[in-house]
Amino acid sequence: MSVGRMLTGHEFFQSFLPEQVAALSRFSSARKLDKGEIIYGPDRKATHVFVLLDGQVELRLPSGTDEMGFLVSRVSKGEFFGVAPLLGGERYTTSARCTKASKVLFVEAKPLIDVLSGHPLIGLKMMSVVARAYFDRYQSLIERVQRALADLAVEK
Repeated sequence: MSVGRMLTGHEFFQSFLPEQVAALSRFSSARKLDKGEIIYGPDRKATHVFVLLDGQVELRLPSGTDEMGFLVSRVSKGEFFGVAPLLGGERYTTSARCTKASKVLFVEAKPLIDVLSGHPLIGLKMMSVVARAYFDRYQSLIERVQRALADLAVEK
């Protein structure tokens, strides 16, 4: 399947004009990744936004050691991740690792930002998608931290 079809097959990109999809297709690629492959880490410059097409990806906060840190979220099929460049971030804040063989759409951030800035309604929709993902991940993380703290209190 072509990158253009993958883009237009995604709910978010369906509102893009054909020429916008064509432009983004030139700056996007779908990649098959093996289990255990790291897509990005907090030390990497934020240059792409990603969409999970198939498989499973975990986002983790760095632990300060070589091993993967605290689990923030498991990315769902069709979900955007690695959105730091859309928010002005220069580096990714988490690590993204495939926990199953996966297919991931890599979209260069700069061309995407250019399209979004020229079409405020599409940009607003994208920011709503990003805000929802961040809020959901934050809620999930808070719940897990609260459970962990409750478990520690019980152990004492």
